[in-house]
Amino acid sequence: MTLKSDSQGGIRHGFSGGLYTLEGPGRVRVTRSDGAVGLFDGIGRWIEGEVYDVDPEMCIWMSINRAMVSHRLSSQDRTLEHESDK
Repeated sequence: MTLKSDSQGGIRHGFSGGLYTLEGPGRVRVTRSDGAVGLFDGIGRWIEGEVYDVDPEMCIWMSINRAMVSHRLSSQDRTLEHESDK
């Protein structure tokens, strides 16, 4: 596996120091401070690599499509309202 640096994007975990980078749709690469690397799905399940233990919330945060869930970025289409809100 190749390593990615901070300059290529990602979030560094506050406690473990691991670097979480988006590797593709639903794929998160985690690089520990000792250089060990692991690949995980979007909810933190191990796929391959030396790293087996990660923060699943960080994997979710990295892999989520923010354009679909952010009220500031999503369309203002009112047809998505619940029937009870009408």
